[in-house]
Amino acid sequence: MDNQLLEQLLHEAEGPDLDFKRDQYPFERVTKETKSELLKDILAFANAWRRTTAYILIGVAERKGQPSRIVGVANHLDDASLQQFVNSKTQQPVEFSYRPLAVGSKEIGVIEIPVQQRPIWITRDFGKVRKETVYLRRGSSTDKATLAEIVSMCRSTARRPPRLFLQWGDLRQRALLGSTVTVETVTLDPVLPVQAPVDDSKARIGMIYTDRNEDYPRQAVEYTFTKAFLSPLGVVLQNNSEVVAERVLFVGKVDKDGEVVVWGDDSMPNRPHRSRTQSLLSGINPRQGSHVAVADPLVREFADRWEVTLDFGSVRPRDEVWSASPLFVGSRQSTSIELEGELRADNLPEPIKCVLSINNDNTVRAMTEDDVNAALGAP
Repeated sequence: MDNQLLEQLLHEAEGPDLDFKRDQYPFERVTKETKSELLKDILAFANAWRRTTAYILIGVAERKGQPSRIVGVANHLDDASLQQFVNSKTQQPVEFSYRPLAVGSKEIGVIEIPVQQRPIWITRDFGKVRKETVYLRRGSSTDKATLAEIVSMCRSTARRPPRLFLQWGDLRQRALLGSTVTVETVTLDPVLPVQAPVDDSKARIGMIYTDRNEDYPRQAVEYTFTKAFLSPLGVVLQNNSEVVAERVLFVGKVDKDGEVVVWGDDSMPNRPHRSRTQSLLSGINPRQGSHVAVADPLVREFADRWEVTLDFGSVRPRDEVWSASPLFVGSRQSTSIELEGELRADNLPEPIKCVLSINNDNTVRAMTEDDVNAALGAP
């Protein structure tokens, strides 16, 4: 909501997607009957037959045949308290928001209610609102839905496409990171000489001499460089609707500008071992073969880009799917990296465009023995 949209709404008449309230809703220290008026209005707009977002403009006086007039309000409702009040009573969450809007020297309250899953009702009587009754906005007034209307709501909801959201995630902490993250990476250049990056004098102790991994120094340097240069990032898909998202696939790309590197888990070097047998065993990837885990990133390299594909499968309503392994992303330059692509699903009318961004803060310095020892200190 901005002042331009407000000006347009002031010239429109009340209906299934618009209502004007001269006075603020009484909310604190009032009876259930009084408080239930606000609840009924929000339910009625949530269930209304409409194609666009509905607005309740508080502090606006309706005037028939001419633009409605802004009178302002002296106080505002608290959005968090309002969310708790409404959604603690309904059989499913209601999507809406309340926020103040400054208009010149006055302020109005705006309740915004997007088109959403229907029907919605309360599970216990509250004030004037009856349980298991579907209220809806009919024209400029509130009414009870008929059985036929309720059936039609259910059918229209079943045909509605899912609402999907893609973002970064920390796989270890299981923390959502949003669509933009900042990472700190290090380019260890020059690297240590591969002849002796760490003390190798203990290689013969406790093992048969022929089991010594002669390539251990080089592997240790490569492993240390890679761990510092590439940052691991998981990918999370959320289904924020009441509809199953069927066979969801993400296909995206990262341009190679600024020496950007994108690897999948199968490209990352394994932690090296002084024992040749241990090194051979650690090189066996248990996920290699014909089986591919759900949402396991597939990365392919082309001349000008890295292509990333994730198969999320079918995602249940209000559920989220985390990638089975991270993407490893880095660049020799401090730059912005964008994974740009689209989500496709069998029940999406068209793909959803999405961009995941990384602000890569890279430092270049020489590799030290402390770097190698720190990298090898933990798997």
